[in-house]
Formats: sequence, C-alpha cells, structure tokens
Amino acid sequence: MSYVGREERTPQYERAVSALRKLLESAKPGWGPDMANRAYAEATADAWRESYCDQHRVTRTRGQRTVARLWGGARRSWDVEPVPQFPAEDHVDLWIRDGKPVRFTSQPYGLGLQDMASMVEFCRAHHLRMTIRVGWSWHFPGSTLLVDVEPEPGPEPEPEPGGETAGGA
Repeated sequence: MSYVGREERTPQYERAVSALRKLLESAKPGWGPDMANRAYAEATADAWRESYCDQHRVTRTRGQRTVARLWGGARRSWDVEPVPQFPAEDHVDLWIRDGKPVRFTSQPYGLGLQDMASMVEFCRAHHLRMTIRVGWSWHFPGSTLLVDVEPEPGPEPEPEPGGETAGGA
C-alpha cells in the first residue's frame, strides 16, 4: 500500500521506507510494528510540535500547564480549592500568544466513550472548543491523539454610536 503519489516517492522517501521495513524484520518477535512506530515517533516528534506552534502562532508556557488558565484560573500557593482538571489529561501543555494563555493540549494514548463524554461536558461548562486529531501529536507520534482546547470565541463588541466598537478607539 502506498500513501504518497509518484512525485513524492523521492529516493530519500524510498530509503526511509526501506529502513523501517528492515527494522520490522530485525526486531524481536512481536516487536516489529512497535519498533518501527517508535523510530517514526523519534524522527518526527519535534517537527510535529514545531508545526503546531507555527500553525497557531503559540509558544509553550513555562508556567502552570492547567486548562483553568484559559479562563483566568490558576493555582496559587494559598488556594484551598483545587483547580479544575481537564478529563483524560495526559502529556499536557498550555500555549501562549502575546503572553496570554490561548490553547491547552492533552495527548492521551486513547479515549473511551466516558472520556469523550466527560470532555464534551467539561468544554460546554467552561465555554471551550475542542478538536481531537489523529496524527498530529508530538508526544509519541503515531501512538497518541492530540486533544486541542481553546476558549469559545466571544461575541463581537457592539458598535457604539458614532461607529466605534465598545472598548476600541
């Protein structure tokens, strides 16, 4: 089976496919597909993360990586109440643009029906938009999903008399 057209089947592509097939053949019994998947993941993880950053114009925060920061919540040392945790969190990151949290990602290995229902309920309760993508994760690409969460867009500001929008000049 081929996943690219003739034009994309460059000599480099052919060598990569051949190397993965050799890895499949030389691996311990039962480990072939897993070893090939691990090699693919090692070769592509950084590129997937960089692609995500470029596409969304974001950088990874150095601060708390909690979904609550998307709506202004954060854990402080004196807080007694726990910060809400996103359902099915695994390998999470919080992404910022212009110093403000704008996206939250989780990269679970799989999702069950209850996980998905909990995520939908959480997003509705906190006015978040969620996209689940296969093949876009950078934490063990090929084995994890990318769950991408961002705030729902707010309503457009109402025009004020005189043609300017509220809060704008």
